[in-house]
Amino acid sequence: MTTVSFDTDIYLIDRSTDAFTLKFTTGILTVESVVPTDKVIFSPFGTYKMKFEAQHKIRPEYMLEVTWPEEFSVLQSSECKVNGTASGLPIPFDYSCAADAASRKITIANFVRSETSTASVELEVDSIQNPGSYEIPGVIKFMLRNGDKGPIDSGEF
Repeated sequence: MTTVSFDTDIYLIDRSTDAFTLKFTTGILTVESVVPTDKVIFSPFGTYKMKFEAQHKIRPEYMLEVTWPEEFSVLQSSECKVNGTASGLPIPFDYSCAADAASRKITIANFVRSETSTASVELEVDSIQNPGSYEIPGVIKFMLRNGDKGPIDSGEF
């Protein structure tokens, strides 16, 4: 709202900015590859190598959520194992990884020690049972989140 004041009176000139709507969208997370290390169908020792690049720099408080399609089984675990690099640096030893079988979701936190200069990430994650086919039948969803504050970047493979 724009107003102008002459003497002691205030005059309304414009109300065009009284209300406006902001729409926020996530950045793009480009997934380059998702490859099993064990190619045996229904293998309960499924470990997958994932390579992706986020549009935004990755900060230490960000979490990565990977949701697998229903053809995969995620093995329930509060300590799934992760190896790999973020911006060329190894994943810190104090990372946390949880695999939720009901939602088929793997959540990885603390996988960078400081804000990354680039957002290129290569991870190897366990706790995924291979499907009954060598083709990935559904969509694997990736989301980089800032805790409860919401999504930063998202993508699919």
